[in-house]
Amino acid sequence: MFRTAKVAVTIVCVLMAVSLLSGAAHAQSRLLVGYTGAEWFAGVETESTARRLLGFIGYQEDVVSGLLAVTNRTPKLLGYVQAGREVFMGNVKYSIRAHGGNPDFHRDLMADPRLGVRGEFKQLSGKLAYGIEGEVNLLGKPLLRLMPYVEFRSNGVLKTQLEFGTGLMAFGLAYELPSSSQTQSQLFATYDFKHSILDYGASLTLADSLTLTGTMNTDYEIGLGLIWKGADYPVEVNIKWQENQVQWYVSYAFKI
Repeated sequence: MFRTAKVAVTIVCVLMAVSLLSGAAHAQSRLLVGYTGAEWFAGVETESTARRLLGFIGYQEDVVSGLLAVTNRTPKLLGYVQAGREVFMGNVKYSIRAHGGNPDFHRDLMADPRLGVRGEFKQLSGKLAYGIEGEVNLLGKPLLRLMPYVEFRSNGVLKTQLEFGTGLMAFGLAYELPSSSQTQSQLFATYDFKHSILDYGASLTLADSLTLTGTMNTDYEIGLGLIWKGADYPVEVNIKWQENQVQWYVSYAFKI
């Protein structure tokens, strides 16, 4: 109990520090309420972003964010804290980010917590791009994950990637169809060599506000997702249904 209280105080202090960041940073907070699939939860998320130009077309962006939520039935802390930097210089892009808790909260509310670092390096060369993403965790799993990839840009974007690391070995393909001003769509598939499972699906984004996702695998498990971001209202709705379980949350944003 004492340890849980210390963790809560630490996360609250980080959230307060983020909200008090000054300078040219853009800061905003969100109030959240939702359902994990077993319990209700409520919390607050805060993010501060600072960007500066590098040369004519480059930029450096620093982001610090954190989220703290508490479930209702058996009080349990959910959330994360993270800080990172992304740099783009013409044809080179790289980023690094340290995280604690569940940095994948917005994709899976109940993913296992971990403490580690993520990074990416990307090189652009005409219609070709290649790079590598990686993650190392001191606590939690995976301990190590590497994902080299290649992108072919012509009529749409075709991305091939190999993912390997601690208990991981998979190959993936993703094809982003030529987009218009109102729609973006993508087809994707990943083969997990360790479990001999093929996951595949598609996503459709309309007017940068509504994203619909559908997935299936060779075990006939179906997943559906919906994300709606209000264009005229600071409201976001995120719903995910998979393995006969529904997770969802609604958030309301306000500037600090």
